[in-house]
Amino acid sequence: MWKAKSFATKSAFKSRIVFLLFTFLLLVGKVSAQTASVSWNLSANQKVSEIVGPIIGQDQILSGMEINDYTYVDGSGEGLSQITTIAGGFWTASTVQDDNRYIQFAVSTKPGITFNIDNISMYYGGKGGSYMKANVAYSTDSNFVTSTKLNLSGKPLAISVTAGKMELVSYSPDIKLEYGKILYVRLYPWYTLTATGKFVCLQNFVISGTTSGEVIPVLPIISTLPVTDVSLTTAKCGGNISFDGDAEVTQRGVCWDTSNNPTVNDNKTTDGSGLGTFESIITGLSSDTKYYVRAYATNSVGTNYGELDSLTTLNEISLPTIVSNADVKVVGTSAAFESNITDWGGSEIIERGVCYNTTGNPTINDDKVVNGAGSGLFTTVLYKLPVDTKYYARAYAINSEGTGYAEVQEFNILPVLKCAYADGVHLDTG
Repeated sequence: MWKAKSFATKSAFKSRIVFLLFTFLLLVGKVSAQTASVSWNLSANQKVSEIVGPIIGQDQILSGMEINDYTYVDGSGEGLSQITTIAGGFWTASTVQDDNRYIQFAVSTKPGITFNIDNISMYYGGKGGSYMKANVAYSTDSNFVTSTKLNLSGKPLAISVTAGKMELVSYSPDIKLEYGKILYVRLYPWYTLTATGKFVCLQNFVISGTTSGEVIPVLPIISTLPVTDVSLTTAKCGGNISFDGDAEVTQRGVCWDTSNNPTVNDNKTTDGSGLGTFESIITGLSSDTKYYVRAYATNSVGTNYGELDSLTTLNEISLPTIVSNADVKVVGTSAAFESNITDWGGSEIIERGVCYNTTGNPTINDDKVVNGAGSGLFTTVLYKLPVDTKYYARAYAINSEGTGYAEVQEFNILPVLKCAYADGVHLDTG
């Protein structure tokens, strides 16, 4: 009797466990499924305007089409609409689509996510006549070798603004988009007559549905910034982290070595955490030596690296190298010089500018206009120069080694003509 009761109790317990497990799985399934969408407002540009959920949208692409304007069209949603036309503006009469002329939108998922797409909608119209047609199709093949048309009742879109207004067009596909795939949706417009001034109007293109699964973190995506300011024992570099891999970037910087493909186990800097651009100062280098360098970023998955770059340290400090635009821009009694310090010589530029005189070969001991410090491009303006005079000028840059000069440039400040009127006649009085 006791054994029978014990067996019944165990069976009831197992049944309850199975029931609870089944309920839990149902709840997990409901919790993991969430509404998701990607939207292109198309009121000012081709960029993705909103993303809801763990999915990724790509900016709109035009092929064989061009944007004519963004303007208000009756019947659209709130705001402006995108107005596009065939590239060049001239439509050749056609009864079928041109596979190379389309307007494209694309969406993908984050790792571990499935996107169940059940709606694709847009405001659409053909502006300038009732002969504008368009097929709407989707594919996970970027070349559209295989694709599925979304045309309602198998007919192409034919909504004319002149015959009415833009309308909300909505499709209800059943698309299961797995991670690693990209869904492309294209509009293929054509015009049934030969014409100009005919346009496709679009606004609020939306791909929506629900997602399931959990995001699986991956390695971050990072690029290496160019190496600059190479000296005897130091240099500057850095990186840009555009995607954190859906996991916090806890460490970032650059690593370097005299051997190819350095890693974080070699020499490295540590320059904070998180997304975005950062600068790294590389120190402790040997002079006249070649090094390999690349940026790195680390999250919970691991460490990823940017592109490989290289540098060779200097064997001595030298004068800065500076060049100037050959054309001096003279306006009235002012002259403007565009200059560029192309090589800092391995030492910080502590002063730069333009020096000038009226005798030739000016130096910083003559008149000069100081224009800050540092390498790169800069524009210097000389003001209120005496008129009817020939000047000699050149840009300069100073580092710890001394002063480097650009080529001497000559220019003239001509007399300013004064204007007068006598009996209604315009006179030039130098």
